[in-house]
Amino acid sequence: DMAVMRTSLCPGLLESARRNLSRGNGDAALFEVGRAFFHEQGRLVERERLAGLVTGERHSRAWHTPSRGVDFFDLKGDLEQLLSSFGCSNVVFDAGGPDFLHPGQKAVFRLLEKDRPLGWIGMLHPDHQGLLDLSQAVFMFELEMDGLDSHVSGGEQGGQPFSRFPALERDFEI
Repeated sequence: DMAVMRTSLCPGLLESARRNLSRGNGDAALFEVGRAFFHEQGRLVERERLAGLVTGERHSRAWHTPSRGVDFFDLKGDLEQLLSSFGCSNVVFDAGGPDFLHPGQKAVFRLLEKDRPLGWIGMLHPDHQGLLDLSQAVFMFELEMDGLDSHVSGGEQGGQPFSRFPALERDFEI
């Protein structure tokens, strides 16, 4: 699996989604931050990337609402919210994206003032979905973090540091 350096974070996310689906975990929202490697002008370039994947139901069935599967626009809204948290409210989506995405549900996105794309978003093509043995639609995005560095003022984000003692959901103490 790891014979070459990766050019995308998505294969790892797709493998995690496949494992979750094969174990009956139909609703998944996964992300990964890591480095990807590219050849540019005869040299190897390393870039920080962020990728995300969603599949399954957006909302579970309840007494007042029917269940609804996740779609392209759910992930697009999540991505816009994520970029907004980085201070990027001027994001433009254009047609395009990698060939492994569904032709009618894919886009590249960029900041309004820049010509170079920040990343892409879309639904995995049904042919690839079948090859990977995924039983339901998968929606993904990947963005280049280096493209955001110059946009975030001073590189500092507001907020509070994480607690050294995170909350527990289950306590196995006897």
